[in-house]
Amino acid sequence: MNIKTYKVDQYKKKKIYYRNYGEMFEYLVVMGGELYTAHIKIKPSFKMKMLFLLGLKEEKYTEDQTKAIIKQLRLMAETTIDHIQKNK
Repeated sequence: MNIKTYKVDQYKKKKIYYRNYGEMFEYLVVMGGELYTAHIKIKPSFKMKMLFLLGLKEEKYTEDQTKAIIKQLRLMAETTIDHIQKNK
């Protein structure tokens, strides 16, 4: 299984990493020497999955779908960062 890493993002001076493997997308944040992460499972559309399996597409998700998924992961990461900083 391949793991794809997307651009590194930042929120409140904390780096956010985004990854995809299979149908799983996750974010990773390191704060205070601890690793925080969460993931979501997104199934590709039947059409995109078939095009990918036939070798007609390099990705199972469109660029717009990937952007929307990363946007959702960012919101999740921001919530985690806010929660951890609030409770320190």
